Amino acid sequence: MLPDKDNKNKSPGITGKICMTFFLLIFFLAGLFGIVFIGHESFNIIRSYTWIKTEFTSLSSDIKEDEEGYSLIINYKYDFQGQSYKGEYKESSIKDYSKVKNMSDTYKTGSNGICSVNPSYPSVSILKHKSLCFLPVIFIPLIFIFISSLAIYGLWAGEKGNIDSETVKPQAISKKASTPYGKIAGTFFFGIFFIAGIFAAYYLTYKPLVKLIDAQSWIETPCRIISSRILTHDGDESTTYSADILYVYKVNGIEYTSNRYRFFSSSGSYRGAERLKDKYPPGRETVCYVNPLNPVESTIKRDFTKGMVFYLMPVIFILVGAGGVYGCLKKEFLSPGPFSECKYTGHILEEIKLQRHMKLKSQTPPFARFAGLLIVSLIWNGAISIPVMDAINSFKRGSGEAFCFLGIIPFVLIGLFLAGSTVYYFLTLFNPRPELVLSCHPLSPGRTADLSWTITMNAGAIKKYRIYIEGREEVEYDDSKDKHTFFTMNIIETENLYEIEKGKVTFTFPEDTVHSFKSEHNKIVWSLHVSGEIKYWPDINEEFELTVLPENMMGIRCRNA
Repeated sequence: MLPDKDNKNKSPGITGKICMTFFLLIFFLAGLFGIVFIGHESFNIIRSYTWIKTEFTSLSSDIKEDEEGYSLIINYKYDFQGQSYKGEYKESSIKDYSKVKNMSDTYKTGSNGICSVNPSYPSVSILKHKSLCFLPVIFIPLIFIFISSLAIYGLWAGEKGNIDSETVKPQAISKKASTPYGKIAGTFFFGIFFIAGIFAAYYLTYKPLVKLIDAQSWIETPCRIISSRILTHDGDESTTYSADILYVYKVNGIEYTSNRYRFFSSSGSYRGAERLKDKYPPGRETVCYVNPLNPVESTIKRDFTKGMVFYLMPVIFILVGAGGVYGCLKKEFLSPGPFSECKYTGHILEEIKLQRHMKLKSQTPPFARFAGLLIVSLIWNGAISIPVMDAINSFKRGSGEAFCFLGIIPFVLIGLFLAGSTVYYFLTLFNPRPELVLSCHPLSPGRTADLSWTITMNAGAIKKYRIYIEGREEVEYDDSKDKHTFFTMNIIETENLYEIEKGKVTFTFPEDTVHSFKSEHNKIVWSLHVSGEIKYWPDINEEFELTVLPENMMGIRCRNA
């Protein structure tokens, strides 16, 4: 391995480390707070399952309308250790009227049931236990703590062995040890996306879709509208509205009540909700579609609409999560064995053809970077806006749930970073464009070639222009990825406008350099870099991949061939 000719220590200074540590501490504290909050709630819920089962008598069971749906209020009494107590169960903002009606009928006045009583405080009781399904959510803050702790440790302990870089013999990075912690953390992180996508797809997409398909065979039944109103849904910057249409219908002489208009429903503008409300005024006779196997289920509309595409969003989370998990694990389980064929050997020479006057193409075009970031930013910020709006609404209502906002701060920061990066790369679309032509390709150590360039679009904006060739070694073992630049050669570095706008130069590859190489874990990568400094604007930073073959594989001289 050649000595590094540009072997400056590129690790962040003490100021950069402190800033990065502060940023990572936000993740750590958010995870710590999440564990404390979720742990406290979990403990209270689990403890309620140990309370004593006691018989109660319902005193009243009332259904009331609220701004976001319906509320159910059940008052009951029970006897515990020779004393009488009263309790109240209240559940609000229930959108499905049939669910409220079913619970109200179950606990109708005078009926008996079982409640759970706190033996330490007998005046405290509950009718329904909260679900324990959310307990696995505690792994999310644990991953925050794990990743941030690992990153902070690596930031401060990564160079503890570098005592004197001037006297230590350079070492190939392929000889450095690696640990699988990053791969494990990445797998967990993307695994959360995958699992969240699965749950969201099941409840938001799969279940309504199955009902919608099943409803195509439901029986058309006359129904009558008994009330229609507009529900209000408070948001962050705006308020959305939806129409609540309550109707009755009869099946086999039994009257049922429902408010399901369609299976895929969402809120929108006030005008749209008002238009739907006016379409179904109280007293109007129309038809609904009733499930013959369960007459409680019904809907007014059972058609497919364009708006249903929105409910495919969870599929994106599944794809991102699955892709991330695959990317983290592919080297572990899917990569070829240690005797896999290396690239650029005599066995595949026929696949590499000599090209003269080849126009170089950037590895990642600016528009591709911008489009990719834009898509990721829209998906990420669109998804995170939902819990952010819920947290803000909770804060406005004075609810303790507003503290959950601290747990999503890291996601908000990531969203802001993505949005800022998207704007940055949008500006790069208007940068001057370098067009480079190489007299021959592939290259070879000791060979000579010509490079010509032309700048399109406002070359005068570039204050300093540099073209250079870089050779680097890239290593990937398990989760560890490292890069080491061992060779740098300037082609041109100028501030002259005429030389920036157009030029041509002849260069010779040194004979003591290594050729391009690729194996399972190691790569020798050659690339040509173009950088241009632009005042008050994103700089030009383009990279063009080069192929360098060994001398014995070049059957023809590049220059003047």
